[in-house]
Amino acid sequence: IWHLSVKWQFQYNDTLAARVDGYRTLSAHIQRFRDITPESGAYFLTRIAAQNEGDVYEPDHEVAYWGSENYEKLLAVKRR
Repeated sequence: IWHLSVKWQFQYNDTLAARVDGYRTLSAHIQRFRDITPESGAYFLTRIAAQNEGDVYEPDHEVAYWGSENYEKLLAVKRR
């Protein structure tokens, strides 16, 4: 089991470009862990809301969040 906590925050007056660059940089760092722990997923824990937020740059979100065996089953239930 892996638990990785990474902190990154932007300032209220940061530009959109700076925020996007920050997300991309963080996602690139997390990629190292994706590479050594397949299907482990990625999430961000927001400091204020204390909730998980999916990585908008997650390359394979279906597998990362639900697992390769579960995604099709969950999708079938959703389509009912």
